[in-house]
Amino acid sequence: MEELIIEKLSRHKDIHDWTLTSIRENEAQAYLIGDNPEGLRRVDSTSYVLRIFNDHDGYRGDSAITILESDSIDDKLDEAIFAAGLVKNPPYQLPSSNVYPSVVIKDEGLTWNNQSILDNIREEAYSAIARCGVRLSSLEAYISERKIGLKTSKGCDVKREETLISIDMVLISKDGKEESEKHVECTRRKLKDISFDSIIDENARFAMDSLKATPPETGEFPVVISKDALIPFFSPFIFHASGNAKYKKLSRFEKGDGVFGLSQTNGNGLTLKGSTIYPFGNNSSPFDEEGLPGNEVTVIEDGRFVRYWATKRFADWLGIEATGPFGNVIVERGETPVGVLLKGNGATYHIVEFSWMNPDPVTGKFVGEIRLGYKINGNRISPVKGGAVMGNVFEAMGEATFSKEGVFLGSFIGPESIRFEKLSIAGG
Repeated sequence: MEELIIEKLSRHKDIHDWTLTSIRENEAQAYLIGDNPEGLRRVDSTSYVLRIFNDHDGYRGDSAITILESDSIDDKLDEAIFAAGLVKNPPYQLPSSNVYPSVVIKDEGLTWNNQSILDNIREEAYSAIARCGVRLSSLEAYISERKIGLKTSKGCDVKREETLISIDMVLISKDGKEESEKHVECTRRKLKDISFDSIIDENARFAMDSLKATPPETGEFPVVISKDALIPFFSPFIFHASGNAKYKKLSRFEKGDGVFGLSQTNGNGLTLKGSTIYPFGNNSSPFDEEGLPGNEVTVIEDGRFVRYWATKRFADWLGIEATGPFGNVIVERGETPVGVLLKGNGATYHIVEFSWMNPDPVTGKFVGEIRLGYKINGNRISPVKGGAVMGNVFEAMGEATFSKEGVFLGSFIGPESIRFEKLSIAGG
């Protein structure tokens, strides 16, 4: 199939460049409802993602399609060429063949058809839940092994092998007639990076605490944010450090300038890196979808902007070096223990989960609804939920203190917690 697609591409006069990604995936899936196995499936699939480029009237248009074994290649090509002919981008060139780094993204201990691994996942989950006072509503587990190849009209011909383990479960806590549901998702490349004991212990506690949580106060308070709840706070920095934002004249960053919009008065300077070569990172790969080698790039160092990250098209349009996609988010840790971050004079709020948090990428403003947090006042700790945390990430990060403890969350490597000295909270 792949050879046939390439043969047709080479003969088509309206296709001036192309990339072809082949994806061969073997996946084992297990489904549990409560204590009962609901189903076990094996799925084998092969697909091809084709991006074609059509040059017309001084512009370059492109279009992507997915081709399955049962598809008509000619019909798919006609569809892609028509779509590309409607796009008018400035010209840019695909990368040439290169030397690609060795990136560890495959768990050699995983075998996609190994039933015992799924059985162990189920038993580990049941064992951890039995100690926590909650019950399992459902559990879905997926183990995938993928072989991905990339060929391009510029001579790239590279392959990678990778694994992914995804867990999706729902825990139910109960206190009398009151029940609370806790949804847990976790995706990693290596099975040992998923600890059911710690994941279930923590989320079972959150589920129980949410039953007795009350709305927070209204006012300005120090706020500590931890783990997954932290990740969205870096998206505006990543956007403004991108070639995309620079090309569209939206970036607020210039090389050497501070990134916070105010003088940093406390805590640690932000050092932010993007990496597609971090071992077992969810977004790691030895090459990107166009054939650029995997890379690690520092965009912000000690609170100052260093350089833009850019895919090949934006790099060509800007006349800068192409770095490829941002990849995994790496944030340098601080020197302050989490226990110290949670202390202070008066009330401090510790947010562990938002119902929704999506800062505006351009302005950095955010409003995040609190799904679960804790009000800490001396030795008194009270769970809270409802209400919202508000602020601006550029201003808030300038007065932030990063924890000494670190965390690996698949696509995020950085401090476990960050303390923001003053954020607004609207109580429920």
